[in-house]
Amino acid sequence: MPSAVLQHLHERIRAAAAVVSAQKKEREKLEAEVVLMQEESRRSRQILREHRELLAERERLKGRLERLYKKLDELKV
Repeated sequence: MPSAVLQHLHERIRAAAAVVSAQKKEREKLEAEVVLMQEESRRSRQILREHRELLAERERLKGRLERLYKKLDELKV
């Protein structure tokens, strides 16, 4: 009888070990996804920063062009 109990415990331990192994693999996969998402987030923030800089540069150029057009109009008069 103890042999049957030991066999049952052995099977349960093997099953638990398989579950733990599968969970470790899943954790590694999720950790890799987190790293990828962090890199994408960092790149997205960089792109947004560059976008804001380009918008600011566009406004500066727009102001410059408007001043130039105004001077050109004044010279025509």
